[in-house]
Amino acid sequence: MLDVDELAKTLSTTAQRPHLVVPLGDAANRFYASGDSDRSFYLLGAMGMSLPTALGIAIGTPRPVLAIEGDGGLLMNVGILTTVARYKPHNLSVVILDNGSYATTGGQPTSFKFSRGIEALIRAAGNDDVKTFNVPGSEAALATWVTSGGPRFAIAEIAAKPCEAPFVPLAPTFIRHRFMGKIAHNPSHQQLPAINGEVNEHEKTQRAILQPG
Repeated sequence: MLDVDELAKTLSTTAQRPHLVVPLGDAANRFYASGDSDRSFYLLGAMGMSLPTALGIAIGTPRPVLAIEGDGGLLMNVGILTTVARYKPHNLSVVILDNGSYATTGGQPTSFKFSRGIEALIRAAGNDDVKTFNVPGSEAALATWVTSGGPRFAIAEIAAKPCEAPFVPLAPTFIRHRFMGKIAHNPSHQQLPAINGEVNEHEKTQRAILQPG
C-alpha cells in the first residue's frame, strides 16, 4: 500500500502545479500541511463534492486540475463519473484515496469491499483511463502518471492511519476568494477550450466571467 502522507507531499509539489481540489476531513488537513498555496481549494464540509467542483474548474480553465477524493466521498456522488465521461476534459486528473473506510468519522468500512471495486465502477461509467496503485513507494509514479493526460483516474490504495496534521486554519470565505483570485488573474485563462465539442449556456457564462468585455 501507499503512504498517504508521502502521497500528499508528492501531489502538492508536482511539477505541473495544477489547481488542487481537496475533500474534507483528514485529507484536507494532510494536504494543507504538505504545502498550502493559492492553487488549493479545500472543501472543508462538502463531502463528495471534490470531483464535481474540479470538473467545473477544468471546464472553465485550460490549466491542469487535480481532484483528490476519498472512497467514501466518491460513494456520496457516484453519478459525477458519467458526467466526466461525457465531457472528457483533457486537463482533469483524479486521485481516489482508497483506505476502505470512513477514516475521519471513526473508520467505518465503506461498501466498496462488497462490490467489484472502485476501478470497475469508474470504467463502467465510461472512463477508460484508470489505474490502481498499491505497491509501496509508488507515490511518485502515481503522480507522474495521473498528471500526464486526462481525464485520468488513479486509485491509491492506502492504509487507514491516524492523521497527525492540524486542522486547516483557513476560513471558507478566504479559501474561496483566494482561489477565485488565482483563476481570474491567470493569463493562461484567456483562451478557454470547448469541451468535447460541446458549447452550451454554461460554457458561455464561464467565458463571460473569465473574459469580461
